[in-house]
Amino acid sequence: MLFERQQLGPADAKCPSRLLRTSWFYITLYFGKRGRENQRQMTKTMLALRRSPLGKRYYELQRQIPGAVLATKNNQGGLSDEEDESDGKMFEVPGSPRCPVHLTVENYISHLNPEMEFLFQRPRVVSSKFNPDVDTVWYCNSLLGISYLSLNAEINPLLSNHCVRAYIHTYIHTHIHT
Repeated sequence: MLFERQQLGPADAKCPSRLLRTSWFYITLYFGKRGRENQRQMTKTMLALRRSPLGKRYYELQRQIPGAVLATKNNQGGLSDEEDESDGKMFEVPGSPRCPVHLTVENYISHLNPEMEFLFQRPRVVSSKFNPDVDTVWYCNSLLGISYLSLNAEINPLLSNHCVRAYIHTYIHTHIHT
């Protein structure tokens, strides 16, 4: 539904804000434990691209980097707590236009502003000074505001940024397993 209503988009889209929202959605779905409380402080180096023994590529959080372990309801240490009971991995889906690894997050990271260490950067606006077909840097040297990312696709019940994982889990069990 988020793709149909163009809140999220195909990974090869030339829309910096949609690529940002789509990457944020996947990162939140696979690694987010609560809402946006700690996401603003995530850096590009917190995500590690690895390869499984069978050759599949995947992203995981670099646990040895301070702050890579995000707070949960049960583990509220936040940026200073290095314990993490989860082992989230975001695997590639070869051939899918919605592959979270190769076509989305990897594409997003390739267009980030190299002068900024933070993962979630403010998207540039298409104008006479910026053309995503020509320019490789699609994001400003500016950190996103706390409430910048929002999904507004008129989904009922309301899909808040705070509950992406819980909503998706409930949706799957309600609509797919019944």
